[in-house]
Amino acid sequence: SQKLANNYKDPPYLLEPDGTHFWIKKGEKLPYIDLLYGLMLFSGNDAANLIAYHICDDIPTFVDGMNSFLKKIGCKNTFFCNPHGLHHPSHKTTAYDIAIMTKEAIKYPSICKILSTKEYTRPETNLQKMKTVSHRNLIVQPGKFYYRKALGCKTGYTSDAGYTIMSIAKESGRTLIVVLLGCNSLNESYREAIHLFDLAFSEKKEERLLFKQEESIFSREIKQGKQQVRARLIEDLKISYFPSEEPNIKVELSWSKLDLPIRKGDHVGEILIYDENHILIAKAPLVTTNNIEKKGIDAFIDFLQERFLLRRS
Repeated sequence: SQKLANNYKDPPYLLEPDGTHFWIKKGEKLPYIDLLYGLMLFSGNDAANLIAYHICDDIPTFVDGMNSFLKKIGCKNTFFCNPHGLHHPSHKTTAYDIAIMTKEAIKYPSICKILSTKEYTRPETNLQKMKTVSHRNLIVQPGKFYYRKALGCKTGYTSDAGYTIMSIAKESGRTLIVVLLGCNSLNESYREAIHLFDLAFSEKKEERLLFKQEESIFSREIKQGKQQVRARLIEDLKISYFPSEEPNIKVELSWSKLDLPIRKGDHVGEILIYDENHILIAKAPLVTTNNIEKKGIDAFIDFLQERFLLRRS
């Protein structure tokens, strides 16, 4: 292409002649939501550029903001030079990072709706008539590769990247994301994605005991108390997970604000279990095993203060 002949010296957002498009004509007016359909369903490189320009009035500025946002949500090995993803020697990403992008994207109902769309009608505009087309991604279309658990799918291809796929599926409240890069054919990407979904959905949950009720005693000093606060769990603390999703956990002991006197069985804190993203996945309350009174001198001072206040009133 002309871009390759110029050794990628042209602006990286310019379209290559063989890039897919959304049939947008110069001077045409389209609603923003339809540009998103053109981007997600048809890999419309022209739609990607127009979205970027609409958001920032300048495509390079949009690309800089996009890269910053991807770092913010946790992508560690991704860098893009254009909004549409056509090959550029400085582009890089990983399947893991694309899964993070997908996880972020499906927080938005409009994106989920677009990804699951089977048929789409491009509206009539000031320059073109209405046009109805079917979704190209076969995982969501009845046929050889239809997967009933699939919520949506996005495929891609360049000669450098090979065939790529990102797909989302859900069963029994569990949502999974599959990302495959560098496949030899589109059919291979569909088969492998379905195979990975089936393997994951066939997993049985495992249970891990973190703290046993009768063996887990926690204590701390309390100012003015005669003795330490001793607390225990009221039940075993466990977490359950699928084998492929075993979390790296962090345990925190959180004490409540403690005011004397404290009675046996009072709630005085809790054990908190977080995953590697600091998302709370389990917690359990702590209750005292003993009564705690104030030290003698402190109790006497409280008594005098109470009597003094009563006399003044």
